[in-house]
Amino acid sequence: MGRIKGVIDTLGGVAWRQLMHRGQVGNRGPGYVREAAEIIAYTGLEPEEQAMIDLLEKARADRADELAQNKRDLERARAQALAEGHAEGHAEGRAEGHAEGRAQGVTEGHAEARREMAEKLLRAGQSPEFVSQLSGIPIAELTVK
Repeated sequence: MGRIKGVIDTLGGVAWRQLMHRGQVGNRGPGYVREAAEIIAYTGLEPEEQAMIDLLEKARADRADELAQNKRDLERARAQALAEGHAEGHAEGRAEGHAEGRAQGVTEGHAEARREMAEKLLRAGQSPEFVSQLSGIPIAELTVK
């Protein structure tokens, strides 16, 4: 008997006793006892009241589904926007890199042309001072290959 009394005195046992004797359960009762109390209360309702509760529960479930779908849609749109932003940034970076590369190539090409012109002028007998002044290349850097 002592063992049974110990079980009955637990929070669940007390909640079941309250439900059976008073028809209600306190907020501290276990969830399964509170759920049983809700089922008992539901079955005691008129059919119209049960239909109203069913409609409310369905509306609540539909709203939860709608919110979950909206969250999935938002996450999908965010991922797509990030992917598009990454692709756009990559394309812009490539375009900038190409433009910088072309500008550097043009600059190097002009420098090479000046060196070739300076070399030809030196071979033609022009003075290093004159060639330096004309090409903008310092005299120390002028060489004939």
